Amino acid sequence: MLIVLAGPSGSGKTTLAATLRDEYRNALPLVSYATRRRRDSDRQGEMEFVTPPQFGRMARSGEFLWTVKPFGKRNRYGTRKADVDRALGDEERVYLAILTIDTIPILHRYTMEHNTLSRLRCLYLHIDDTDELRRRLLRDRTRSDIDTRLAEANAENAAAQNMRDVLHFIDAKLPPDKVLERARRIINII
Repeated sequence: MLIVLAGPSGSGKTTLAATLRDEYRNALPLVSYATRRRRDSDRQGEMEFVTPPQFGRMARSGEFLWTVKPFGKRNRYGTRKADVDRALGDEERVYLAILTIDTIPILHRYTMEHNTLSRLRCLYLHIDDTDELRRRLLRDRTRSDIDTRLAEANAENAAAQNMRDVLHFIDAKLPPDKVLERARRIINII
């Protein structure tokens, strides 16, 4: 099964992912490929770091199901079809991914075409309280682009509203135990 977490910066995706990793002891990350440098905060196995020429070759050969280049950024990110297929086909493990909202329709369409939609859960951590989101973002002292992230949150929330048939919404302002409880119910839908 593939569990996808999406939502604005500061909505709690990373926290929920860590809790779900503890909950599902056999959980594995859905690997992403990136042209950026490794960060101290990167978790083992979640990212493969490649050079821009390597990334370009992989993209041209059709290895990626999607690629993204965040607005105003120079780095590119992608997820290989083979990794998505492995996650959707694995009957024994849960795979976790934190994805951008614009990749969800691609993944949804792909699972429909390959009759694996029942193995996918897309959770959207919704938060539209700007003051609360600002407070959360300011907790991370390394973030200097708060206003940009708040604007991105508005755009992401608007995009998510247009995908209500694909996403399972969770109110990110709920206490963490309630967010987890809601996530568990969604994941266990048969």
